[in-house]
Amino acid sequence: MIDMSNTLIPIPLGLPVVVAVDGSRHSVHAAVWAAEEAIDRDTWLRMVYVEPGADAESADARAAFDSALDAIEAAGRKIRTERQIRQGEPASAVIEESRAAQLVCVGAKGIEGSPGGRGAIAAQIAESAFCPVIIVRRRGRRHSPGDRWVIAVLDESPVAPAVWRAALTEARRRDAAALALTSWPSQSYGHHHCGDGLRAQLDHDLQACRDDDAHTRVWATSIPAHLAGALAQTADLDQLIVVGKSNPELIAELVGPQGRSLLRKTNCSVMVVRDDQCEALAAS
Repeated sequence: MIDMSNTLIPIPLGLPVVVAVDGSRHSVHAAVWAAEEAIDRDTWLRMVYVEPGADAESADARAAFDSALDAIEAAGRKIRTERQIRQGEPASAVIEESRAAQLVCVGAKGIEGSPGGRGAIAAQIAESAFCPVIIVRRRGRRHSPGDRWVIAVLDESPVAPAVWRAALTEARRRDAAALALTSWPSQSYGHHHCGDGLRAQLDHDLQACRDDDAHTRVWATSIPAHLAGALAQTADLDQLIVVGKSNPELIAELVGPQGRSLLRKTNCSVMVVRDDQCEALAAS
């Protein structure tokens, strides 16, 4: 059902951004993030509540939707919204919603109601969704642009160039700096002899960022041995890390129990992109 409080906002075309809401502060943070993503993509926001019973719309569902809408309004975001109530197991319900979405956002502690804990639900969604997923972790004060970073983890896989382009897109949307973490030594940069397409593109971007008019500042370094631990040491930064779904070990490190423990007091959100979605995401 459409939220008629936004009747003056034109109905956009294309697939919506989906956010899972359950009334928790984590899902409220995810809703605000999702609203910003939807505005940037010129689309609408679909808020999904998974109802454990057979009620068409329980008091809990109404409260969850109202909390999300209040936070979006308080953040000054104007966007057309849609409320969707589904029955069933939460992770499976949100994954099914992802079939008709261009992006799914979920709070870092997931949503209530599934075995394995709320954080485990966020990981399940990230691993199985049919579109990119952002696991939103938001704590503390709002950050200035200088405190914002979008980090791309780049390996030797064929999709790594698209992951980098997607990270640059997200950095531009947030007026943030972009950092490439690479599986090859950073000493090779700046010599204009990078052998493959990704290294050549990254070398070009690093050179371009030295221009005073460059829109996005770009840096590069090698991937640290323990990425989640390194990110936890920069807890005062507002970070989004972009990874391809082809790296399950890294995803497990970032969104599994170890990553949740290390990053729980940070503003480090994680975007997980399927291999066949990277090109579309980077082009959006």
